[in-house]
Amino acid sequence: MRRIAAWHTSLGELALRLFLLHLLWIGGALAGGVVLGIFPATAAAMGVLRRDAMDHRAEEAGAAAEPRSSLLREYVTLWRREFRSANILGWLLTTAWAVLLYEYWLLGANRIGIPGSAVAAGILVLLVLVFVMTANVWPLQAHFDEGPLALLRRSLILTLGRPVHSLLLAAGVGAVAGAYYMLPGLGAVFGVSLAAFLTTQLLWGAGILAPATIRTEEAAHV
Repeated sequence: MRRIAAWHTSLGELALRLFLLHLLWIGGALAGGVVLGIFPATAAAMGVLRRDAMDHRAEEAGAAAEPRSSLLREYVTLWRREFRSANILGWLLTTAWAVLLYEYWLLGANRIGIPGSAVAAGILVLLVLVFVMTANVWPLQAHFDEGPLALLRRSLILTLGRPVHSLLLAAGVGAVAGAYYMLPGLGAVFGVSLAAFLTTQLLWGAGILAPATIRTEEAAHV
């Protein structure tokens, strides 16, 4: 009975944290005028969830977690730090999505026969690949102190090198999207934070991210 009560308490605390993180994400997106705010807002949310995952692992290992600022201060600090790099990464991905979606629509609209259908099928495969890469790259961006191109390369290697993980990630994000479609209120409460939490947990649970691989800003304080 005590274990069930503790589980319910932990679940409630997690739900509250994800809700607050969603509110901060909205504030971060608006702070950048949406166009320049969405990507650093996402990067900041991922950074917070990464530290949460690291603290949880430290607790499981019986070690003391590193002191942290308040959620608001930590989020704002990450938002400012990641503003430039997150926007470069985000707009590179947005360009890739726009080009692929336009080409797919163009081939479908012109009905250019079997060769065109084959090309459209190839573009569809690329869209799925970019979808998984997009889900992977943000927790990687929070964990590795690398440039946008290096992160995209790392995400591509991870996506192709871990097909089971890629399938689980695609299914998980798809399930979140489906839940938001069936229950719109759920999306209004959790927004990006639930999908961000899922992708972070999948990467850490698979052992892909190691606590030893830390960003240079944190290494200076170790």
